[in-house]
Amino acid sequence: GIVTKLIETKSTPEDIIEYTKERSAAYKYPREVWVVPELPKGPTGKILRREVHAQVEERFNVDLSPWKESNNY
Repeated sequence: GIVTKLIETKSTPEDIIEYTKERSAAYKYPREVWVVPELPKGPTGKILRREVHAQVEERFNVDLSPWKESNNY
């Protein structure tokens, strides 16, 4: 999961995973959480998923290609 910090908080990615794990089905909670300063948006205000994925791959050194292939990216 990718989240932004709207306000200054002491929550960690692990806290977010635990919070969602307690309130979601076992297959729905995020296994990883990345905190980014802001999400890129287009002129209509929609989140630009391809840019988000590129930023995550670059910034956190992860490979999202298996996810992209399985989701018709």
